[in-house]
Amino acid sequence: MTKKTAWTILLIACFLAILILYTNGIPGLTSNQAAVQQDLFAAAEKAQTLWARPALMDGAGRDFSIFDEAELLSRLQIGSGSSNESGNDRELVNKNGTYSVEIHSESSISIRGVPAGRGEEMVLTLNRNGNNDGWELYLNGELE
Repeated sequence: MTKKTAWTILLIACFLAILILYTNGIPGLTSNQAAVQQDLFAAAEKAQTLWARPALMDGAGRDFSIFDEAELLSRLQIGSGSSNESGNDRELVNKNGTYSVEIHSESSISIRGVPAGRGEEMVLTLNRNGNNDGWELYLNGELE
């Protein structure tokens, strides 16, 4: 095998390795996306409990709009090790990603998560369904 052939084989092997990483997803990125999704659903569960708890018991009293977004985000306790590293009290950051909340009405909020590193933003919208007195969860616009 000549030196030129060896370099050609090495170049092809590197190209194939990079191609495989990008088509199958980079392991750290995929796990961050899964962790952010898990954080979002855990926060939605806390939001439902907070919404139902009477205001006299430090809850929302069935009205998210009694909180400002920074306070609601803080009460959702998203992920372990969360902090306001960005200096913005409307964002929480942990090892998985960055989170924020938007209050739409007394019974509807969106929780936004952006995975650490390179990942697409995820939005979990939580709506109280008046018809059956339950909750509807939409992840990136898709009913869960």
